[in-house]
Amino acid sequence: MNDITNYQLEDFLLDPDFRDWVWEGAFQNPDSHWSFLLEQFPHKKRLASRARQILLASNIEEAPFPEDYFINIEEQVLTKVSKQRRSYAYFTYGIAAAVALFLLAGGWWWLGSKKEISPEPAFAGHSSRLQDNEAPLRSSNTTLSVIPVALPDGSSILLHPNSELYYYRKENGIRVAELKGKAFFEVAHKGPAEPFQVIAGEMVTRVLGTSFTVTAFEDDKNFSVVVKTGKVAVNTITGESNRKEAIMLDPNQQVSFSREDANFTRETLSIKEVAVHVPATTGRYVFEDTPATEVFRRIGAEYGLEIVMDEELLADCGLTTNLTDEPLFQKLGIICNSIGPATRFTIDGSRIRIFSMGCNQ
Repeated sequence: MNDITNYQLEDFLLDPDFRDWVWEGAFQNPDSHWSFLLEQFPHKKRLASRARQILLASNIEEAPFPEDYFINIEEQVLTKVSKQRRSYAYFTYGIAAAVALFLLAGGWWWLGSKKEISPEPAFAGHSSRLQDNEAPLRSSNTTLSVIPVALPDGSSILLHPNSELYYYRKENGIRVAELKGKAFFEVAHKGPAEPFQVIAGEMVTRVLGTSFTVTAFEDDKNFSVVVKTGKVAVNTITGESNRKEAIMLDPNQQVSFSREDANFTRETLSIKEVAVHVPATTGRYVFEDTPATEVFRRIGAEYGLEIVMDEELLADCGLTTNLTDEPLFQKLGIICNSIGPATRFTIDGSRIRIFSMGCNQ
């Protein structure tokens, strides 16, 4: 029996027997040596699961490039560059960036779709790849349902009906979301140098990484901010309210802003009151050999979203992983990576669709 008492993450990654176990289905084979071993060392399951996720996400051998793939990239980029009259040097850089991005993506895009390259922001795929494109984004919800919105920085938004959002990044690194209406934000943490601001009418909310709901319809006399996790600072855009300092909010707190006299009122809410304003997500998810279909259903139910998938194809995919307070699309990216490198998700209006070729594929 292997002695994994002192195993760290890198030890699992470098162990050839462990790697073979991952490629052969991992926890789907309960009678295998490693499944038995981890039952004897349950405190190592979390590290082993993390190593499994990394190995599955980095396994690109199962997704070979088609022979004409790079030729197609070159032709499409050349056509686009030609229309925009860019220089040859910039064109060469564009091809190199496109090829590098594909290599980092591990081939998932080609496996799931053979569509032409689009100049629009990409919302399909694993959330980790959404962070590479920082183009401005506009989104409006004219439906009767809440719709999910993926920001280029990796943040997730649930945009309510009759609401509009415009996201962009300033030259100094500040991320800005201008909101008309109501939205729940899960902000990706980027560090103090890249704070996140939500501007709603005369009110501005500043955060680093947290989740909260802003309600600010144009015709409302009062705006509000309700915090689920983390901390936020709320003030007027000019800071010229009756309070010289910003209002600091902790979890389960709300601030109401009177537009008439620029006054803020802060209060602490009960758990039931908070649930009226924010999704019923939990701070930590622990899945041990849980069917992928069940994992997706739970995530969808807690965010109030419909997740569409091939349940028959994914029914036998058992997942062992831990999730915490990551934004929605980062959670979905981790789950998709755990299933296999060819599994991805796309946003389809108010629904999220899962595309997969099956476990470890």
